[in-house]
Amino acid sequence: MIKMMRKTSKSLIKTLIPSAILWRIHDLLIYKPQISNLGINDHTTPLFQSVFFEVRTRCNGLCSFCAANIQDEIREDMSMPFELYAKVIDELEGIKYRGRIAYHVNNEPLLFKDLTNFVSYAREKLPNAWIQILSNGKSLGIKKGDELVTAGINELTINHYTDDLSAPLPKRLTEFKEKVLLNHFKPEQIGAGHRPTTGDDGVFRFNILPSRVDEVKNSRAGTAPNKNEPDKEHIQVVETTARGFCQYPFTQFNIRADGTVSMCCADLYFSIPMGNVTNQSVMDIWNGPEFTKVRQSLLKGRRDAFDTCKNCDYYGVDHTAHQGSIKSLAYKITH
Repeated sequence: MIKMMRKTSKSLIKTLIPSAILWRIHDLLIYKPQISNLGINDHTTPLFQSVFFEVRTRCNGLCSFCAANIQDEIREDMSMPFELYAKVIDELEGIKYRGRIAYHVNNEPLLFKDLTNFVSYAREKLPNAWIQILSNGKSLGIKKGDELVTAGINELTINHYTDDLSAPLPKRLTEFKEKVLLNHFKPEQIGAGHRPTTGDDGVFRFNILPSRVDEVKNSRAGTAPNKNEPDKEHIQVVETTARGFCQYPFTQFNIRADGTVSMCCADLYFSIPMGNVTNQSVMDIWNGPEFTKVRQSLLKGRRDAFDTCKNCDYYGVDHTAHQGSIKSLAYKITH
């Protein structure tokens, strides 16, 4: 009933008010405040808050909402060379980076055999960075978990995808806290959530987030295999003129295993490359013409200038509550 009333209200508003006026209202009330809260304007670009390394282009999940699952995967199986990774980390050390380091884009990081060495190197070079592992947990074992905690991760978040949300959690997940974390931390040093906006508070973050394996989350810039299932209650169609400001090209630096940098994490196939860290520096790419072109388009409210953006429903007015407030995402990295 409530959904029907909302749908009727939206249709009535669109009928009575011209789209140009609706967009202007949206621009003033939603779009511009979001940009302002991020500290973004036409003249300044803040430093990225997160660097994502797609260390291996593979996932062992069966999630129907993601084209990177083991049934729909069409990408070449690539692993990032340590030399390439070290080049990026060394450059981040040079700018005293203390934002987030993570090892996922559209992949399962625990499938990467050199992950512990990667984490150790980042911790050595970037002592103030927040190192996160986001995993489906299928490959998590006591030995692997202990190695990663010892290497210096700050957070382990498990997206536990299942057919039955009421089923008990797998033993490997419930034992991780008891057999690994409590060997490294006191109980009060183990918590949930993510990095606090005040910086590292000495609390290890451990999250288990159950979710249905067949859930429809978002279009993933048009690549989600199950997106066109109209019977799913949580599908939301977001029109071009009803989308909020997308901060990803202003806050993320996504690196594929071969060094290609994408405009955002939703670009599964890195179809719109911003550059390549193999032969370019991180900051040259970040401040380069490709990123600038994308950002200028978004600052003007143009979500249809690039196919990746045009086919993406990740950000919109109706999604801001789901994603959390813009301010909470806008943790400023200073150096």
